[in-house]
Amino acid sequence: RSGSLVSFHPALIKNFWIGLPPGTNKIDAVYERKTDSRIIFFIGSQYWVFKDTVAVSGYPRPLSDWGLVSQDGSKVTRVDAAFIWAHNGKTYIFSGGEFWSPDADYPRSTSLWKGVPSNPDDVITWGDGNAEK
Repeated sequence: RSGSLVSFHPALIKNFWIGLPPGTNKIDAVYERKTDSRIIFFIGSQYWVFKDTVAVSGYPRPLSDWGLVSQDGSKVTRVDAAFIWAHNGKTYIFSGGEFWSPDADYPRSTSLWKGVPSNPDDVITWGDGNAEK
C-alpha cells in the first residue's frame, strides 16, 4: 500500500513467486515489462511470465520463443541480464558478450555500452533512467 516491500527482511524467492520450479537456486535474469506490469524470469533455457506473484498459465516457455540468435548464428540458450532502459523505453537482453533489443540490427557487442563488462550478470535502472551493472 505504501509502495514499499512488505518486509525489509530477506525472504526465499520460492515463497514469494508462486510457480517457479522447485529447487530453483539461480535466476539468470528478471525484469518488469512496462506494457502490462508482468515480471519476466529467465532461468536456463526457459522463461516464466508472472502477474503479480503468480505464474501465468502456459509457462514456462522455451527461450527460443524470443528468437535470439548470436552473431555466429548459434541460438542463445541462456540470458545473463535484461532490463528496460528508461531513456528510450526499450527492452535490452544480454547474453555471452552480446545484447538484443526487439528492434532490427541485433545482436550487437556489449562493448557499445561504456563501462559495462562483456558478460553482465545483472542490471538495475534507477528512477532517473540511469542504468548500472
